[in-house]
Amino acid sequence: MTEKTTHFKPVIDRWPTQAALAGDIGASLGQVSQWLVNDSIPAGWFAPIERAAKTRGFTDITAAYLAYLAELRRLDRPHTRRARAGVAA
Repeated sequence: MTEKTTHFKPVIDRWPTQAALAGDIGASLGQVSQWLVNDSIPAGWFAPIERAAKTRGFTDITAAYLAYLAELRRLDRPHTRRARAGVAA
């Protein structure tokens, strides 16, 4: 991805439609839509998304990149920030 982001929306938006992504990876449209709502993609879909991205020529979308985004999102959660700062929940 050319832009730095901590969100999954730019990844999903690389496909022409959510339905196209769903079809490419064998997910339902409802699943992909929910990923946008939650700003999260389950790790089990990282490899299928990487394969589909490669097929479409999106060489910057890899399972490693998706895992990186997931970790950034995890670290950005309020309870994680408190724990890293040593603040009780």
